[in-house]
Amino acid sequence: MSTRLLLALAVLVMATTARAQDQLPEGHAPVSDEALRRALGEGPPIAESAPSTSVPAGVIDALILDGDNEPVVGTSVRLGTMVAGASRQRFAVTDATGHARFTGLEPGGRDAHRVTLSYQGARYLTAPFTMGPTSGQAVVIRRLDTTSDLRLLLQRVGQLVVEFQKPGRLHITQSVELMNLGDRTLVLPSGGLAVPLPRGFLAFQSERSMNDQRISPTPTGFKISGSLPPGRLAVNWSYDLPFSGEDASFSQRIPFRQTASYQVVVDAADGMHLDVARFPDAQFTNYQGRRLLYTEMELTPDDEPLSELRVEIRGIPGPGPYRWVAIAGAIVLLGYGLRLAFTRGGADRIGREERLRHGEALLDELQSLAKEHAAGDVGDVFFARERERIVDELALLEKRELDAGSAMN
Repeated sequence: MSTRLLLALAVLVMATTARAQDQLPEGHAPVSDEALRRALGEGPPIAESAPSTSVPAGVIDALILDGDNEPVVGTSVRLGTMVAGASRQRFAVTDATGHARFTGLEPGGRDAHRVTLSYQGARYLTAPFTMGPTSGQAVVIRRLDTTSDLRLLLQRVGQLVVEFQKPGRLHITQSVELMNLGDRTLVLPSGGLAVPLPRGFLAFQSERSMNDQRISPTPTGFKISGSLPPGRLAVNWSYDLPFSGEDASFSQRIPFRQTASYQVVVDAADGMHLDVARFPDAQFTNYQGRRLLYTEMELTPDDEPLSELRVEIRGIPGPGPYRWVAIAGAIVLLGYGLRLAFTRGGADRIGREERLRHGEALLDELQSLAKEHAAGDVGDVFFARERERIVDELALLEKRELDAGSAMN
């Protein structure tokens, strides 16, 4: 994305903020040059790690910096390690130079490690990694101050894809790219940021984040909890909607402050029509022998925000065409590169590094789930169902790892 377009998006955020409130808090700088660079992907990563010959083998050296790139002294750093499906943790405290060291690790081992720093309700995490055989691992985490001000949370792009996989059901996949255009890490509300779904939705699924964001289903939709550093975040989910006859319609409120563009895509057959309120007329297109209906709305800073999607599909064929395959290729065609590999069933397709990362995320989720249940935030039925799902996925990952090891021997 060009700097000019990003600046336009910043103006858009300011415009929508002004509509919602007469003025910003005193001294608040909504969009700085540094925030723009981070949103462009040009700034330094919030958390990064890499093998380093300057760090002894079997050692992890974690440097913690603040928002001004000054070392943070005396803060606790966590090292999580996944060993044969079980998670272990160690802690170290940064010294006068901002460094914390973890020693005695196995060089070239198969254990997956992740360094985590918690601060003001936010968590900063590296991607899981394994130790190299001849070098240590250098980690840098930039610890930013936090905010709970949601006004600089922008939904930059969004996409809704409709498939006909089962008779009498729409299968809907949605993808959005959120942007935190502030200089601080945004800590989402303690109860989560609620995202409503159309009434009567079924079979909700979401892609599990490898960072400090979690999606949890609710009776009316889902909630996003955790924190979002400056920059961009892709969020993906799917669900089913029952319908009858040849027509289907539904609406969904958009809870985020603004949308720069949004696409609606439908796997199409002759005689079908797609209408989306406020969107241009839908067009037919062909992709790899597939016929699609799509429409896209692009907003300028002067446009009213897109606060609701109202979708109507007419002329849906009968049961015969339900042999249509999934529409993931259309998502690539239409251009946002947002991953749609949902967790359930995904373990069959991922390699060893992904298995290690996924296992660590599952263990983190299991721990969080237990804490939420103990605090009364989730009920017994939901807790039991989710715990069974996580345990099943961990068992599947372990089996895949054993099978892969046997195949190599």
